[in-house]
Amino acid sequence: MPESQAASIWNRAFALLYLAEFLGYAQHFVLQPTFPLYITSLGGTPFIVGLVIASFGVTSVISRPIIGYWADRWSITGVMILGLLKKPPASAGPYFERVTSFTKT
Repeated sequence: MPESQAASIWNRAFALLYLAEFLGYAQHFVLQPTFPLYITSLGGTPFIVGLVIASFGVTSVISRPIIGYWADRWSITGVMILGLLKKPPASAGPYFERVTSFTKT
């Protein structure tokens, strides 16, 4: 019997997905070490810095089951497109909102 060659996963769609995931994680890991410096420069205490860093984990724990449910029930592609559409406004938000809650008065 002739052996059938398995299709490679390295196609255009996979490469784009890989690039999008890589850039999303890169953004997260570039921001994570700078948050303590930024928050303390605004006058935040170490406790506030801890709350901000912990909020990333809490948000992830809460949102991943919900997003997984949506992906299972609706469409994986649709959920990914919604995430892609949500990312630019969420990333640009701090540029349009002046953060004043951590400043010393």
